[in-house]
Amino acid sequence: MRRTIAVAAAVLAGATLVGQAASAVSVDTATRACLRTTYGISATRAIVSAKTLTAQQRARVARCTAAATTTTVAATTTTAATTTTTTTTTTTTTTVAADRTAPTLTLSREKGSSSSSTIIFYVTGNEAIDCTTISLTNGVDFTFKKISRIDSIRQNKTNECTITAQSTSERNGITYDSTLTAAATFSVSDAAGNAATSIQPTSITTNVTRT
Repeated sequence: MRRTIAVAAAVLAGATLVGQAASAVSVDTATRACLRTTYGISATRAIVSAKTLTAQQRARVARCTAAATTTTVAATTTTAATTTTTTTTTTTTTTVAADRTAPTLTLSREKGSSSSSTIIFYVTGNEAIDCTTISLTNGVDFTFKKISRIDSIRQNKTNECTITAQSTSERNGITYDSTLTAAATFSVSDAAGNAATSIQPTSITTNVTRT
């Protein structure tokens, strides 16, 4: 009888030690929150209030403890350097002196003598001249002698005007000295608008003989 009681006491003492070892589990706040979310409030209360955890409860606590572990990764900030390129523009200004000088003009003829009533003269400048500034009218830029009219004034070159005129000659074998002379109001301008009021020679003649 005494031996039976002693054995029972030893078994009870061993069971108590096993229960104490199994209940040594710390359930922190994060793990408890995981248990509530995953297994429900009732299951969580049972685990928290239990003196001894079952194998299933220990497994649930272990899963939530692992899930509640937070790994912090240091953030790396990369700053890219900004390169600014400045382009400098150089402006070159060229100043051209204004032309305020009148042209030098020369009067010439196509032929010294002709058998045609159509005769041609030239006004030539030492620079570009404006042929539109020469008048067709007798007495304005030129006076006519034995010339009935000026038909046209053409600018065939920048510095030359071609004057086509008609002689008053007749078909009688007589020579007519058809002459173009600079008038007192003679004025011919260059491309810049500078007016020349003289020309050399001042007059020129083409002898026209028609038979």
